[in-house]
Amino acid sequence: MSGLQRIPILLGLAALVVVGIPAAQATIIYDNGLTIGDPLSDFNSFSFTSTLSPYNQFRVADDFSLGASPAGWSLTGASWSGSLLEPGVAYHPVTGFDTVFDILIYSDSGGQPNAAPLDPVPGTAIAHRQVTVSGYEVGYGNLVAGYDASFAPVYLSGGTTYWLTIAPLGDYTWDEGDGTGVGWSWWGRSGTGNAYQGGTEFLNGAAGSNGWYQQGRQQEFILSGTEIPEPTSLILLGLGGLALVAIGGWKRVKSS
Repeated sequence: MSGLQRIPILLGLAALVVVGIPAAQATIIYDNGLTIGDPLSDFNSFSFTSTLSPYNQFRVADDFSLGASPAGWSLTGASWSGSLLEPGVAYHPVTGFDTVFDILIYSDSGGQPNAAPLDPVPGTAIAHRQVTVSGYEVGYGNLVAGYDASFAPVYLSGGTTYWLTIAPLGDYTWDEGDGTGVGWSWWGRSGTGNAYQGGTEFLNGAAGSNGWYQQGRQQEFILSGTEIPEPTSLILLGLGGLALVAIGGWKRVKSS
């Protein structure tokens, strides 16, 4: 086969090489500024869905924005921390056993989540991932747990504000009205940030717009994933490399 005959075959193979380029390894693509188990964290906010009653639920939502990217981002993991709290009584052990969490991502609407706190899951969320993870110790014995989860990709645009909610599903009994019961709470820092909270008892007039209450808090979470490469970049990468091979073959034929 001549060099000229090999050129279209080699260039055709370039497309296969593009398809076969391995996916980039996931790295941290957003850090909300508080490491998991950070000693600066001084406040926890109830965020859960109770299996005992569909009306007993709370939501915390904190905003994030990924860096500018022409093709966007693939979000594939998250880390966060929390406690099992019975206010006025005790923290309950929370490490070493599996917990089911709903991870919800909402679009932004006027500086708050484009949703209502009592939306059913997934409700108006633009993405929903349910994961089962086991809590691990982060320096406070078994009373505060860190969680790491991987999940199917969520594709998000760069430079766009989104809202993240993390809420476990379980037999939680916390009642905001009489201040009794047990609920899961998401750790964060007071006096900074703009996380919202809403839920069953927040809809009695104390909540702000659309049922959300502005907490002025910053939640602990880290997001991991990869930047999505532009299609043209992948094509040029594959074509460029194999075109050099084809040209080399042509030169060898020409010189023979």
